[in-house]
Amino acid sequence: MDTLTLFPCAKINLTMEVFGRREDGYHHIRSVMESVSLRDRLTIRRIPSGFRFHCSIPELSGEDNLVVRAWRLLADRFALDGAELELEKQIPWGSGMGGGSSDCAGTLLGLARMFQLPLSLEELMKLGKSLGADVPFCLLGQPALAAGIGEILSPLPAGPQLELIILMPPASFSTPEMYRRLDSRPEIPTPISLTSFLEGLEQGDVRQITHGLLNHFEEAVPAPQLLKKAKDSLLAAGAWGASMTGAGAAVFGIFPDSAAANRALDHLILEKDWQIYRCHTLADPWSEQAQKEGTI
Repeated sequence: MDTLTLFPCAKINLTMEVFGRREDGYHHIRSVMESVSLRDRLTIRRIPSGFRFHCSIPELSGEDNLVVRAWRLLADRFALDGAELELEKQIPWGSGMGGGSSDCAGTLLGLARMFQLPLSLEELMKLGKSLGADVPFCLLGQPALAAGIGEILSPLPAGPQLELIILMPPASFSTPEMYRRLDSRPEIPTPISLTSFLEGLEQGDVRQITHGLLNHFEEAVPAPQLLKKAKDSLLAAGAWGASMTGAGAAVFGIFPDSAAANRALDHLILEKDWQIYRCHTLADPWSEQAQKEGTI
């Protein structure tokens, strides 16, 4: 195999709770996460020697890109000969949708396949954890309840396909800064009960799922007017619920069905510097069928 193309998928946090800071500087979190059909395109080509990387966003082509770091990790461990990686971005940068983590997961999976590396999924997830807290989820390829710093994953039932519109306002929030802002809360919140939410997920009750949407990072948003505008616009267009994902700034709305989401696109009137994405949740983003549908 000389060339391999993968379509790493974004993720959303249906719930996102952030608790106290750990001794290692990270935070305890708990989050229900799902992959969505908004994807990047990652092409891996085997070359005789060396390494080349190109990203469609020039600012992301540096050595700190998780794609580059994933290559370095496997190349050093297995003495890989050479590869050229090309990343075409569609997942918005700085959105809280895990685009970098998913690209990293795709790199690990793609290189393991291309070079026939003796790595199980569990071993890839351990390697992924060393690169980023969301990488193990992106490798897992199914809905999950994440705990710890995000690396302790409990797989969840696939649940219903959620029909989404995602709005990306003209802003991005620094994840470390968002955590620092949450650290100023007078009290550390206690975990809420997820029983009703998880029952809704298992039973396919979209209304019950939307009632349980939660994101602690919404308390720390430095541009609350943008968050309010995004949520209000989605709800006015017919969404049953809306929430920010990750540390933001992207906001998703869940619609009752595909037709309602498609109609809503005609009612969303936003300034031209806002980005709008129509997508849905994916139960298995690395499946052959999901990857076949991954054209950009």
